[in-house]
Amino acid sequence: MNSSLLPFILLSFSSVAQDAVPPANYFSPNPPKTFPEIYTFCGCGDEAHYAGGIRALQSYVQKKLIFPSDIVWGDVTKFLADVYFIVEMDGSITELSVGRTNYPPANDAVLDALKDMPNWIPNELDCTPVRTRVRLPITVSVK
Repeated sequence: MNSSLLPFILLSFSSVAQDAVPPANYFSPNPPKTFPEIYTFCGCGDEAHYAGGIRALQSYVQKKLIFPSDIVWGDVTKFLADVYFIVEMDGSITELSVGRTNYPPANDAVLDALKDMPNWIPNELDCTPVRTRVRLPITVSVK
């Protein structure tokens, strides 16, 4: 990592995407084991979140996010990216992608840093874990 990079990472996350609509057989006595839908917030506890909280997530990203030395930052002073992923019912992370970004050459470094992220605490619908789409904004000062 270039010594001039000052990785100040500001993270927050919020669920985005579809409305939380229960499946047709939501009130059946034997609910299905999986929900194919992707929810945002289901009203039974907290949103999907990183185990250990936001400070632990910031610490994890600061340790793992290493930009390649061949990236030429030019006039870019801050790298901004919205990372999207699905928190599965078991807390694992899937469908990791970068949405909006101000410097696409750095996107692969962000994805590499987050691809092996520890499991999250999943969202719940009627106290049953469900798949949830999460948006994680990342800001890094690079100069």
